[in-house]
Amino acid sequence: MTRSLPQSIEKYPSSVYATWDLSWEKLDEQCKIFLRLCSFYHYEGISSKIFQRALDNLSGVEYAETLACYPLLSYLTSQRMNWDEIWMDNIV
Repeated sequence: MTRSLPQSIEKYPSSVYATWDLSWEKLDEQCKIFLRLCSFYHYEGISSKIFQRALDNLSGVEYAETLACYPLLSYLTSQRMNWDEIWMDNIV
């Protein structure tokens, strides 16, 4: 897929994959992790409220650091573990 093949008569040198890969490489790591996570959801059902609720629900858990979602939410909140709409908008 990374091989450059002629795509059309317009002589555009890159394949669709190569073009997508160039865009992917420009993203920072938080955006990449967020997109990987979103790839598991239906494209119409992804809301920032999902992540906000998950973070809010962790506040009442005694051993939150041991949960599987903790590292991801920690990474998406820049280790602050409190919801910041502007921060999340920047990731999106």
